[in-house]
Amino acid sequence: MLRIITVVVLAGLLQACAGAVVVGAGVAAGAATDRRTIGTQFDDQTIELQALSELGKEESIWRESKLSVVALNGRVLVIGQTPNQEYFNKITQVVRDVSGVQQVLNEVRIKAPVSLGVRSNDSWITTKIKFKIYEDSKLPPGKIKVITEDSEVFLIGFVTAEEERLAIDIARHETGVAKVIKVFELIEAS
Repeated sequence: MLRIITVVVLAGLLQACAGAVVVGAGVAAGAATDRRTIGTQFDDQTIELQALSELGKEESIWRESKLSVVALNGRVLVIGQTPNQEYFNKITQVVRDVSGVQQVLNEVRIKAPVSLGVRSNDSWITTKIKFKIYEDSKLPPGKIKVITEDSEVFLIGFVTAEEERLAIDIARHETGVAKVIKVFELIEAS
């Protein structure tokens, strides 16, 4: 009986290790395909975590809102929903005060947080757009971040003018998309 328990525990531990290896490989692959330097990626991730931490300290805002934060080269996109203008303004101020933030793009909507059904639909829209971007040989896979919030699609990344045009066209023509918002930084074609 002890042997069976030991084997089951060891199998579980090995599965956890395999998961960590897969996640680690995914992170490394993502870092390798990103057009930002590793240092900039680290800085942006630090900004995101710090912004979320600071927003979490605003207990009433955190409790009554649904917020997401994405940083790109010191530019911070905040999306989600909050119930009033006062909270909206405070969200902007809190994020702006985070070290390393150069610009805040507050795209939070003043309304009640969306339902689980809406969030599920948003995930499906994001998946379809990411797949179409991946399928397009003219677009760099893994270099355009796609986030959907209440049927609004946010496209984020460093892209050429042609890549921007193609990505926007893909997102704009996807079923269920109400609006496409680009948060791109344009680069020269190589």
